[in-house]
Amino acid sequence: MKLKIAGLLASCIVLTACIVLTACMYKSLIATDPVSVAQSRVRIEDTRDEAVQALSDAWFRSECTFPNSTVIWDLFFYGPKDLEQVKVVVVHSDVADGDGTLKVTFVGGVESYILHLYDMCEPSPLQAFGEVTPTAIVTPQ
Repeated sequence: MKLKIAGLLASCIVLTACIVLTACMYKSLIATDPVSVAQSRVRIEDTRDEAVQALSDAWFRSECTFPNSTVIWDLFFYGPKDLEQVKVVVVHSDVADGDGTLKVTFVGGVESYILHLYDMCEPSPLQAFGEVTPTAIVTPQ
């Protein structure tokens, strides 16, 4: 009987250790995900300037504006400098309450395979990977 109780107790200890180890590994993965990190640094209603400063460690940033709109999207690039592996954080900002201040309305991520849809951004997100050349500006003489 004592052997059965000892075996059961040992099994419980091993199971608990496995659960704790798995939880720690999962937490570690989440803590290093650029989107999770960005969401911990930037809160909804922060100013856009605060968000840009908080995410200044990105290796590339692209600003997306829209005609006749007060919305700005900022794309921040993290991780490998490879189009298939890059992690892209997107921050949406909009003018709040008529005071002209841009406030963050969303912090999330975007998949790299759709970056070609962000061709209205400056610089083009694909320029970070050498896939787009900037357009030449011609000045009249």
